[in-house]
Amino acid sequence: DKNSLHFGGSSIICAFGIRYKSYCSNVVRTLLVNPSEEMKKSYQFLLDCEEVILRELKHDVPLCDVYKLVREKVAKERPELLSKMTTNLGTALGIEFRESTIAITSKCTAQAKKGMTFQVSIGFTGLENPDGKDEQSKVYALFIGDTIVVNEHESCTIYTSSKKDISHIAIILKDDDTQEDDADDTPVIVPRRAAAEKARTDPSVPEESRQEYQKGLLRKLNERAEVRLTSQGDKVSAEKARKINNSYKSEGQLPQDPDIQDLK
Repeated sequence: DKNSLHFGGSSIICAFGIRYKSYCSNVVRTLLVNPSEEMKKSYQFLLDCEEVILRELKHDVPLCDVYKLVREKVAKERPELLSKMTTNLGTALGIEFRESTIAITSKCTAQAKKGMTFQVSIGFTGLENPDGKDEQSKVYALFIGDTIVVNEHESCTIYTSSKKDISHIAIILKDDDTQEDDADDTPVIVPRRAAAEKARTDPSVPEESRQEYQKGLLRKLNERAEVRLTSQGDKVSAEKARKINNSYKSEGQLPQDPDIQDLK
């Protein structure tokens, strides 16, 4: 629609699907704008729930069992999110974008088969954000989804491998006050030449220590120069020792044998 996106302690859900040669795929990501610690915690838990789906969805496993395992995890670890979890955790994917009869729900007894493609998705809606600065920021939702293929004895293979860790989807916007504070905290950078001049003329540094340090620098420079000149001398000697062998100085000195003449 024409409404502007709302920034500031909120979430932006992005979903993208494509059909190629009559086959479909889908990917869903949530972007968090200035997320609070509670929002980050809930999002990480959402990723953990999706991992359960990817781990348990295997060959001959009933889809309702996968749904049950996810609900048990939410009920055990975050019971306050149980009523906010989506009731459909994905559907089979193929020529149809959604196979409604093959869905990861509490009542679907269909079994997953090796090689089947699913769009798995899970989300939490109506989450509260007490740290929100306005009414729109006080309620948010989280949702992620991927296109996967079922394997026989191992976790699903993900086709939509775009990044979804909190470090990649969090957007931090700084207001003017924060930027001014950051500017005040910026350290002053002293030019290298000025720093060296200060160190050279600093009366707190003893003269003996300064001279000893300079002698050490001179000694290192001499050692490096000696190594460089020595290595160059070896190369020159090797070039002089190399001898060019010419059997015939001119073409007229070549043997007049017919076979040799044919080699010209």
